[in-house]
Amino acid sequence: MSRETERAASELLYSRILRARLLPFSDTKDLEPIFELLRSAKEFGATDHSLLLDIYAELSTLHFLKYLLTQQPSELTEALGHHELSLAFSRGTSIPAFHASMQWVTDAELHGHSSGVEAYRTAMRLLDRLILEMRSPELRQCMVTRNGIVLAIDAGSCGIRFGQADEGVEMLEQGRELTWTQMVRVMTALDDLRATGEQGVALFNEFERLSAKLKSIPRISSVMSKSCKLLHKERESVIDQIRRKEGLKGFLLPPLFNHLQKVASDGPVIIVNASQYSCDAVIIWQTGQPAHVPLPDISLRDVSLMASKFAALAKASAPLRYDVAREKQLKEALSDLWDQVVYPIIKRLIPCTPRGARLWWCPTGKFTSIPLHAACPYRTGEPALSHVYVSSYTSTLSALARSRAISTPSSLHRTSLTSGLTVFLKNRKSKQLLTPPPSPLSLRNPPAALIAVGNPVSGEKNDQLDFIKMRIPPGVPFKRIEGEDMSVVTVTNALRETAWVHFTCPVVHNPARPFRTEFKTQDGNLTLYDIARIGPKVDFAFVSTCQNAKVDVGPVEEPMPLPSCLQYMGFKSVVGTIWPVDEEVTRRVVSVFYENVVSRTGGSLHHTDTAKVLNQALRAIEETVPLSQRIAFVHVGM
Repeated sequence: MSRETERAASELLYSRILRARLLPFSDTKDLEPIFELLRSAKEFGATDHSLLLDIYAELSTLHFLKYLLTQQPSELTEALGHHELSLAFSRGTSIPAFHASMQWVTDAELHGHSSGVEAYRTAMRLLDRLILEMRSPELRQCMVTRNGIVLAIDAGSCGIRFGQADEGVEMLEQGRELTWTQMVRVMTALDDLRATGEQGVALFNEFERLSAKLKSIPRISSVMSKSCKLLHKERESVIDQIRRKEGLKGFLLPPLFNHLQKVASDGPVIIVNASQYSCDAVIIWQTGQPAHVPLPDISLRDVSLMASKFAALAKASAPLRYDVAREKQLKEALSDLWDQVVYPIIKRLIPCTPRGARLWWCPTGKFTSIPLHAACPYRTGEPALSHVYVSSYTSTLSALARSRAISTPSSLHRTSLTSGLTVFLKNRKSKQLLTPPPSPLSLRNPPAALIAVGNPVSGEKNDQLDFIKMRIPPGVPFKRIEGEDMSVVTVTNALRETAWVHFTCPVVHNPARPFRTEFKTQDGNLTLYDIARIGPKVDFAFVSTCQNAKVDVGPVEEPMPLPSCLQYMGFKSVVGTIWPVDEEVTRRVVSVFYENVVSRTGGSLHHTDTAKVLNQALRAIEETVPLSQRIAFVHVGM
């Protein structure tokens, strides 16, 4: 390090110490000595890239502090301008720039300034780029664990607080998508690009080559050199080509609200967000602006305590034996949930959403482990939410959008059980074997199979699978995988089919590291990481595991339930539980569910009907199954 660089570094450090000592500032004169140190550091460090980034970031903070004292717009302009300069001197890498943007976020939140929205937007963009640059999955997971969810939740809150709910939704979705992708699929958009074939691999190599060159080019001023500009232009051209590839249209782009809004085509989608700054709900309608519903009666700490309370009550519940005291505690908790969170939302829904309609919950952070669908005003004796609306969940807005995009008009037909059910129901009426003539639609899309994944232990009887086989019509192919036949290869091949899948095999789920979740097979464990690699094409999955053992993990910013993880990976519709349920209870739910499949759908079932079927099944067993066991069952997806 040269003497000039050493002096620049010393003056930068001294300016930071002086700023910390003089806080809080009451007079702009107090800032002048710090400005002098930074101007001097800038002169001596003109050829040192990393120092320039830090110097400009510090100047940005100082101008921002001066703006707070003087309220002069020119100072705010200077602050934003220096921040942009600090980002320009990131030498092609995102780590220093990301840290600079996070300082901007901190300053804006500290003083409640509206520029925080732009600060968060910049931080989210840089985090996206940073994750893309990291080749190590472990480093990517560490990065999103430390920054992804909390940053996304706070960014969403900031947008909402400053009257920009649509931008808040965009930033919240961007950060959560980054996190879910790394924790469930363990992949980046570049991995998806390579998987598209030779052209994808070529584009990947060219993008990596140009990015590496940009990192290696030193810049000695705020004006980029010709070679640097040329490389940027070349990389932008490659990025444009990448965005033309199927499924990569949003490469390095933030999600847009008008695209996300399409997920509300079949009913409102409700985001519930608990930040350290505010707790809010946002209702996304099919058209128009999102509706902001403030939740002033609850805080982030309250949400965390509520999640812990539900977890404790679920663990302590007796499977089929009513514990009056415990049931009372659970009803109190669900009443609190109704009063503090759900009722303000329902008040906004009722005028424009008819009774019996479907709605989707998209909880974030600690809300992901709270049974929003089970909220009920027990204290007043009014109907439970489940008696008014049919609730589903979605892991992210983008996951639901992908499911809807997959279900194109040519595939969105009732193939899962339709043809077989039609034959079966006609046979029951006429007692004759009737085989309808093949239609052009059925020739293009033959009835899908129902694949039952049972216990890998040979010789163990599985009543669930026997019952399912008896309930489905003869015309629906039934494939049973269990015992010695249940290998990793057999199950993965089954998941490549467009079919319904019923899981009863043992599962060990890790909500903090869901990619490590294991489905037990005869020759080893099939992880969610393995399933993500095969690109499952499952229309519907019912996860009624004979052993729902969940790893006991410490505090997690956003627990990821197994049904939501499966939906995120591509399962269009999933029924499962958010906490362990007794085997006998599961058998009852499965029994009523598949009974409704046959008797209540008139022979026309599609995976989009499964939410209503589950709702009917759970209401049918209300009097015979404890509350804590009933409300564990959820529907996720379409």
